[in-house]
Parts: sequence; structure tokens; C-alpha cells
Amino acid sequence: MGKVVSAAMADENQLTKKQRAFLAAYTEVGNVTDAAKAANVARCMHYEWLEQPDYAAAFRKAEQQAADNLEKEAIRRAVEGVRRIKFGRNGQPLINPETGEPYAEHEYSDTLLIFLLKGLRPDKYRENVRQEISGPDGEPLTIQIDGGFQVPGVPKAPGVEK
Repeated sequence: MGKVVSAAMADENQLTKKQRAFLAAYTEVGNVTDAAKAANVARCMHYEWLEQPDYAAAFRKAEQQAADNLEKEAIRRAVEGVRRIKFGRNGQPLINPETGEPYAEHEYSDTLLIFLLKGLRPDKYRENVRQEISGPDGEPLTIQIDGGFQVPGVPKAPGVEK
């Protein structure tokens, strides 16, 4: 994936070797602290480098690549699922009597699938929350065209003529 990031950078020649190493790591892990460790640089350097326009532009592209990588993994877990070893109450893995291997089940993430659908098709899968505002005891609000409003049963503020 490092090659993809390198090709996407605005002007890679303006970046130092450490900056390129950090950005390549960031696209893989999506976390500043872990990317700094992987690139063997102090975490604070990234924030100093952000003041450089070329680095800032390259980092924005690295963020997009990291987000794409995370989204791809979320899709894989939601659609293809993952294999999970099952454990007994004693904390030991359950053993499949037919194979002698630890028992595992294939699990899918419905939660990830929901979030992916909400992101990709918000008109169809978003939360449909309806909020209504009313006056005291559910009475309707009276709104004046001039921008003022009066709540039934609530006295007008001092100095308000209308």
C-alpha cells in the first residue's frame, strides 16, 4: 500500500524520508501514535510537520487512504465475516470432538453492515427522527412574522411591545 500513497502525494520530493515513512505507516494503521512508532519518529513531529503545506497536503491524502483501508476492512468483516474461536466458562477453548481442533464459528458484524449502509445510502437507512416543538402543555407556539414569537401562557419579556 505504500506505493499507492506515494503515487497519491502532491509533491513527494518535498517530503523527508521520515515524513514519507510516517505517512506510509499512517495509511496502514490510521493512528498518529502507532504511525510515529512504526516510522521511529517522535509523535509531536507530525504536528510540527503539519505547518508545512506539502506535508499537510500529503497527510490529508494519507488520511483518505487510511479511511479507505478501514472502510475496506469494515466491509470485509460485515460481509465476509471473521472466524472466532469459542471458549468455555473456564476460559479454555472449546475443542471440536471430530477434529480435535479448537471450535470456531464464522461471525458477521451486523452493526458494521448497518453503519456502512447508513453511510452509503443515508436516504434509505438513516435514522428517521421527528422532533416537534410546542408550548406549555403541548399548546402550539405562536410565531410572528417580524421575527418575534410568543409562547401562550408565558409573559412577554420587559420592553417587548408586540
